[in-house]
Amino acid sequence: METLWYSDRWSFRLARLLLLPASLLYELGSILFRKVYDWGWKTAAQPHPRAVCIGNLTVGGNGKTPVTIAVAQLLRDRGYSVIIGASGYGSDHESDAQFAPDDAHLDAKVWGDEGAVIREHLPGVPLVVGRNRVQAAQLAYARDPDSILVMDDGFQHLRLRTRVQLLIPSPSKNYRSLPAGPYRESPSAVRYSSLSFGAKYQIRYDRSPSEPFPARFHLLTAIANPERFVGTVGELSGSQPVTTRCLADHDPLNAGNLLRDYEDGATVVVTEKDWVKLRVHPDAGRLRWVVVRQTATIEPAAFADWLIQKLETE
Repeated sequence: METLWYSDRWSFRLARLLLLPASLLYELGSILFRKVYDWGWKTAAQPHPRAVCIGNLTVGGNGKTPVTIAVAQLLRDRGYSVIIGASGYGSDHESDAQFAPDDAHLDAKVWGDEGAVIREHLPGVPLVVGRNRVQAAQLAYARDPDSILVMDDGFQHLRLRTRVQLLIPSPSKNYRSLPAGPYRESPSAVRYSSLSFGAKYQIRYDRSPSEPFPARFHLLTAIANPERFVGTVGELSGSQPVTTRCLADHDPLNAGNLLRDYEDGATVVVTEKDWVKLRVHPDAGRLRWVVVRQTATIEPAAFADWLIQKLETE
């Protein structure tokens, strides 16, 4: 889909033009869906009075998980009890919400790749997983009424009312909604957020490999917008991979022949979201892995004061 949305080739431009009526209908539907709540025809539930949503308007990864981790850590540093919510997309627990066990290394197949990554960075923080965000908020509040629930994604989950909505802007130059563009709803929905990063407060992403890159390495990933990761690896390594393999976002990476073409001892570069799935692959042990980890910092530091004021006063 990324090729359809962003390619300058005339065939893809024509395809986007032909899909424009469908996109306009989709966008109109998303606007009306929000109006149903604006006009009071439907009422959002608020089972947790202090819930923070980190979301975006486009399909695919925009760095929500690192920002979720950063926000949770900021609140913990201020002495707050934090519970994190993740959708568990593509996992065994993506429907009804449920608390993940306290295992140091969660099984990504069972609890989702985002949940597994969050647990790696914040091992002591309770994690509730499931796409039913209302149920997740109910469980979080029942477990700890004094907690702050920090949700990875959920901006379009209108059934749940959250106290603070933090929006990560998309770098996309295609402002069309699905299917002609990457927007999950009208770009005008930014007005429903408490804060859209990029003006007063900015996100700085840092990417670092788990160990130095060797002279020869392969690249394997299953994330949205893989070209960004390919570019990052090129910048960090100063060279290009011997082979590059990009699979669909959230691919389970568990195919028996997935790693067959790599010779014993070969180095494969992956993202952290890839690694939490690949580390249990039967062939993983015969290869060397370089994991590129991404962390987020929100600047300036006054953001924490702003966030706490929003949580405590509204």
